[in-house]
Amino acid sequence: MVLFIALIGLRLCGQGLMSHISMTIISKYFDKNRGKALSISSLGYSMGEAVFPIIITSVIAFFDWRIAAIVSGVALLLYLIRLKFTNLLDFDKQLSVEGKPSTLSLLKDYKEVVSDKRFGIMMPASFILSFTNTAIFFYQYVFVEDKGWSPQLYAIFFTVYAISRFMFSLFGGTWVDKFSARKMFKVYLIPMTLGLIPFALMDSIIGALLFLITAGITTGMAGTVKTSLIAEIYGTHKMGAIRSVFTMFMVISTALGPLLVGFMIDSGFDFHTIILGLFGAMFLISINSQRIMNVTKTTSAF
Repeated sequence: MVLFIALIGLRLCGQGLMSHISMTIISKYFDKNRGKALSISSLGYSMGEAVFPIIITSVIAFFDWRIAAIVSGVALLLYLIRLKFTNLLDFDKQLSVEGKPSTLSLLKDYKEVVSDKRFGIMMPASFILSFTNTAIFFYQYVFVEDKGWSPQLYAIFFTVYAISRFMFSLFGGTWVDKFSARKMFKVYLIPMTLGLIPFALMDSIIGALLFLITAGITTGMAGTVKTSLIAEIYGTHKMGAIRSVFTMFMVISTALGPLLVGFMIDSGFDFHTIILGLFGAMFLISINSQRIMNVTKTTSAF
């Protein structure tokens, strides 16, 4: 029971809710430069990926994984205590003007979002990116061993992924403000989709490097593009409720990715088949994403 509660807390309140709150607040309170604001706020992901693995692995090496978990929990608790004494009234100004929607109204919103044709264009892109990223990174050293690559060299290459993601988090915000989120949504999956080809087919570890670079490009732009697109298509009046639907499917995809790929590995599927299967799925969804230019911004209250 304790483990179940811990997993719910980590997956829902951590991975899902914390990023959801951050992106929603930024989207609601920045209009003209929304892309740049979202890209700057998302830099925390890249910095965390570059810094925290080193810190946590060092703590585990010198002490124990339990100590590392306790240190992480205490650090979050200290931040929440600080947040408790921070004046957040400015964030409520727009809500006080717009009014808070009722629970019944929010439930109606969820139904309308899921049944809307725009959801069928936007959700698959969000789902497949999280699914593919989590599945590959979860089993990355299994794949590296299968290809006969050096785990040490691959670990060094992973730093390139963090750098690529950091840079394109910034570029993505600028491009969203310049070209619009719709135009960026059409292309942001393409780099990682193409990067899966050398990852699967090249015998050289350079194939892994090319994949990590392209994965960083797509992942760096993803959060800014998707959140800005929701604001462009649906507006910001009920941004939290609408974006939460997409966040829910994202969290589900990160759970399904390792599960399904794990079943494939246990069933005897080789590395090339798995990666090319992911390429095929991303390719089809990239084609589906081109339909976004045909949809119009909602004029309804939701």
